[in-house]
Amino acid sequence: MFPDTQMLSVLNISEICEVARSTASYWITSKGLPAKRSGNKFLVSTQDLIIFLESINRPIPQALVEGLGGVFSHSLKPYLNCWEYWQKDKHGENCFNCEVQRYQINECFTLKGNRTKCPGECSGCKYFFEHYTRNISFIHQMPMPAAVIKDMYIWSGNNAWAELCGTDIDKLIGLGVEEIIHPESIKIIINFSKMLRSGESRGFLKSEVCFENRNGKKITVNLAMASLKEPKGAYFAIADQVISKEKA
Repeated sequence: MFPDTQMLSVLNISEICEVARSTASYWITSKGLPAKRSGNKFLVSTQDLIIFLESINRPIPQALVEGLGGVFSHSLKPYLNCWEYWQKDKHGENCFNCEVQRYQINECFTLKGNRTKCPGECSGCKYFFEHYTRNISFIHQMPMPAAVIKDMYIWSGNNAWAELCGTDIDKLIGLGVEEIIHPESIKIIINFSKMLRSGESRGFLKSEVCFENRNGKKITVNLAMASLKEPKGAYFAIADQVISKEKA
């Protein structure tokens, strides 16, 4: 359960989501919507409800957006590739020499090292913030390791995810999944990614997965992954329990 000042009853959920109370109760008892008991009632946090609705492909009601203080309310600007965004700025002077523009790579932050001519880090980039960060910022409210991943690249991870990976949070952006997942578990992530992308699963996929920590540790966790409506084609990953730690 994620910490939240606003907890919702079954009646609240049914009104906000415009479903019958029996449907809201069914989500809790049979479909995996996290809840805690308070007397004879179930209570659900707004964050947990949002993640659950995303996992079953239902739209996020405006009431939930407002309840989160606007975390999901920021509309993204019309999409521009990075070289289009910077074309009238001094920052864009070297774009024509950059492989991002040369190969028309949409997610520029997935290209690392000297192949890109960007002078700064993605974590402090205005373009990245305006086009990506606002749509994935919800993970930073969560105490357990959480990340948004697409096409086997991390788009963003919270502090707990960075600690799990043994790296700085700013280094997570654009990091290849194969750099943090142990070889014995990478096939699980690939299969999960295929299933989520094809729509074979509309809920959470769960498995034990081994991380290869950059501090030399092999960490086994219970990992759950689910599709997100936005960013399109991305999925949400959360490690809800560390099972074991050992030297890699």
